[in-house]
Amino acid sequence: MHLVLGLPGFLAGPSLSPLPPLPGLARLLHAGGTPVVTAAALPQALAERYGVVRDGDWPLAALRLRAFGHDPGSDWWLAADPVTLVAGRDDVRITGPVTDLTAAEAAALVARLNAHFAADDLRFFAATPRHWFVGSRRPHAITTQPLAAAVGRPLRELLPQGRDRALWRRWQNEIEMLLHDHPVNRERESLARGVANGLWFGDGGTLPAPARPLPGRTTFADDDAVRALALHAGEAHAAAVASLDAAQRAAATATELVAVVAADADPATVERAWTGPAWRALGAGTLTRVTLLADGGGRTARWDIARPGPLARIRARFSTPSLAALLAPVRQDD
Repeated sequence: MHLVLGLPGFLAGPSLSPLPPLPGLARLLHAGGTPVVTAAALPQALAERYGVVRDGDWPLAALRLRAFGHDPGSDWWLAADPVTLVAGRDDVRITGPVTDLTAAEAAALVARLNAHFAADDLRFFAATPRHWFVGSRRPHAITTQPLAAAVGRPLRELLPQGRDRALWRRWQNEIEMLLHDHPVNRERESLARGVANGLWFGDGGTLPAPARPLPGRTTFADDDAVRALALHAGEAHAAAVASLDAAQRAAATATELVAVVAADADPATVERAWTGPAWRALGAGTLTRVTLLADGGGRTARWDIARPGPLARIRARFSTPSLAALLAPVRQDD
């Protein structure tokens, strides 16, 4: 059985020193050697495994919209995450996504946007109060950056690129003005709640052609983009489970398990439930291969680990590689 284990946000953080001892993870990374690092968030890094390829941008928005139960049709779609923008002396930054909008608040903000942009053939849609999308009947030539790459950083170099970038940057400015003084945001500001005064666009494209499923693969994830990929491939998928043991019991006949842990998972818990057992399972032969994917700041590192030989397994019992040294070249400082 092949385990593909996703560790969202693991490359982000100001320092490695607070991490507890994680011997299983350290041994896995050491056995995997130099990682492959790509400019992508974790769902984007997983996309090709499910038959989804990049076409200018990663077309995950249309897949996610369908997974939320809405037909994207043949339109071109972008994710349009509501965010809080703060203007500094020389730049504008995102403090984070706005995740606590009510359904009524989201509907009021989206209605304002749709009234303004109807003549531009843009249609805004809140699949849930925190998951927004914008569609157009024609494709737009832009590429985008993951939201994780933009939070807390100057936005000028992270805005949409491509032939239509000027149009989308102008629209982003208009959106900020429309949302800034909206009654919803004035009320939220008076209550010291985060205001949704901007949108962050990402993962544009039309619905990809049907993918060929990989027989024997089961995906466990709460991330809506990862589950949308599995749905697109027509493969078994379920909510995240607590441990490698639980995943193996739930998909006993699977040949490949894709498991994405929660973004806020405690590293010590991940070690007990996933990376420690994965290292032991490799040694015992119940896992034949492990692929580790860790992301942060819009980058993903991938380690591919084959079953270590007898000598390597014996050496590992008596020494633990330095996790800090293994992660230092790829860890993203805040």
